[in-house]
Amino acid sequence: MVVLENSNVVNAIQQVQVQLNSLETESQRHSSRIQDVLRATTRLEAQRQEFIGILDRSESHLSQRLEDVKGDVRKVR
Repeated sequence: MVVLENSNVVNAIQQVQVQLNSLETESQRHSSRIQDVLRATTRLEAQRQEFIGILDRSESHLSQRLEDVKGDVRKVR
């Protein structure tokens, strides 16, 4: 009877170990996905900042052109 109980305990421990291994594998997959998302987020943030810079420069250029045109209109009048 003790041998059977020990066998059951060993089987239970082995099943738990299999489940733990499965959880570890799943955890590593999720961690890898999270890292992928973080890299993509960082790349998107850099692109966003670059786009903001482009828009700021465009706005500045357009504002300057508008002032130039206003000056030209005043000269014509």
